[in-house]
Amino acid sequence: MRSFHPAIVLRLEKQNRDITLVEKKVTLIEPWKELSDDELTEEHRKSKKEGSGPTMVYRPDSATIEPNIRKLTESDWKHFEKLINEHSFKSMSSTRAWEWGTDGSEWILEQHKKGVYHVVNRWSPNKRQYSEFRKIGNYLIDLSSFKNEERY
Repeated sequence: MRSFHPAIVLRLEKQNRDITLVEKKVTLIEPWKELSDDELTEEHRKSKKEGSGPTMVYRPDSATIEPNIRKLTESDWKHFEKLINEHSFKSMSSTRAWEWGTDGSEWILEQHKKGVYHVVNRWSPNKRQYSEFRKIGNYLIDLSSFKNEERY
């Protein structure tokens, strides 16, 4: 979930021999400078006049979702499982509650297997911090049609 761009949701599934990547782009925010005056709140109008204030408007009531399903190969699946194991995903702590921000992105990776569930949530993982977690997420993004989207 990116601060200044639509959220991206990816779900990798394997059912028998079928491997799919379900992709969704969820738009909940809009640049407030591009909204007409009647769409802005009083706070936004005041900020606009002063030349400061928020840059985005959160609009959950008008969310748009762009879904897509991509077929993947057994090789894609095996490589993903290898990354999960190599980078010890199952032993990563679920959250780092003290880490969050207003300019960045929240990366959430969930694993569901028969009788097993694990979730890891990190704020803006990068090469210095949570690099193993980011490698797993980057692999999924690289498999998707969102591979050229900004990552932060």
